[in-house]
Amino acid sequence: GLSTRGILSAVRMAKAYARVKGRAYVIPEDIKLIFPYICCHRLILSGTYRHKPDFARSTADGILARITVPTEDWSAD
Repeated sequence: GLSTRGILSAVRMAKAYARVKGRAYVIPEDIKLIFPYICCHRLILSGTYRHKPDFARSTADGILARITVPTEDWSAD
């Protein structure tokens, strides 16, 4: 998994990306965009996967595809 430093890097990068896009807040799409750049080089692959450079990226993409973004129904009062 990602270490504490890895998570802190992800938070900082997401905030920086949001600021570049002109926002003062991070949206889920920011996290989905930066996540592979933060985690792929931190994955330690073994066996036959060690020689497949795209495996880490496809693994990260697979993780993101399975995660649903939490939403809140504001219409229910």
